[in-house]
Amino acid sequence: MAIGTGATGDYLTRWLGHAKARVRARTYQGYEGLIRLYAVPSVGEILLQDLHPLHLQSLYTSLMNYRIPPISAGTVLNLHLVLTQAFGQAVGWGLLDRSPAAGAQPPRPRRPEPAVVSRRPIGLPDEGRPPRRDAAGVAAALLVLVTLSSTSVEGRGVSR
Repeated sequence: MAIGTGATGDYLTRWLGHAKARVRARTYQGYEGLIRLYAVPSVGEILLQDLHPLHLQSLYTSLMNYRIPPISAGTVLNLHLVLTQAFGQAVGWGLLDRSPAAGAQPPRPRRPEPAVVSRRPIGLPDEGRPPRRDAAGVAAALLVLVTLSSTSVEGRGVSR
């Protein structure tokens, strides 16, 4: 491939060969899968020097909104991170002046809402009711205390 010429898919394939020697086998498998399954089918035919951030932005949008089944935001973010490395290397090798991934914005992965602990199902006292004094009530209260003592204010587990 002459400098700055060739299809994006050809470049990504060559970059994978470079990356294979620099990362662990499992990491390489992840890179290769993301590029083969998602990047090459969408932007592989576009000439490398003609690839723009909007092409990648459209790729991310279509993967999440129009693909059946849709791809998770986390997977699209991983794809973006791999493409950022690949196109950053193209800049380093003088194939591109600027990385198209630099102008694209990946989605933010959605984190599940934290579960809210209800007092009623586990036997803790509600307003105006005495606590349960049987074994199930004591066990439930201990479970809540252990859970609360091993959880920080933000709801994340304390690292030990």
